[in-house]
Amino acid sequence: MSWTKFYSILERWESEFGVKLILSPEDFGTHQAPKLPNVMKLGQVVRARIIGLGWRKGEALAVAKKRVVMILNAATLPKGSEVRVRIVRDKDNIYVGKLV
Repeated sequence: MSWTKFYSILERWESEFGVKLILSPEDFGTHQAPKLPNVMKLGQVVRARIIGLGWRKGEALAVAKKRVVMILNAATLPKGSEVRVRIVRDKDNIYVGKLV
């Protein structure tokens, strides 16, 4: 089924049942916000503080320069410890790093 056909069915059901089925960001009270400036560059080594486990296996979350960094292969590090991390990926202000 194509997206066009899917949305036409939703529109038909909206009028038939009187229920809004096609939602927009405004329905959730969200809006576009200005993009945050990048504070770390690819390859840069930064000090980070471990704040917890990530959602991927072996991943830890840390804070460096007021941004969250996902650290690969670091799940055994204790919460609160300070580590040095090399930034290996930065896409849309989502930072990924590896221990140095």
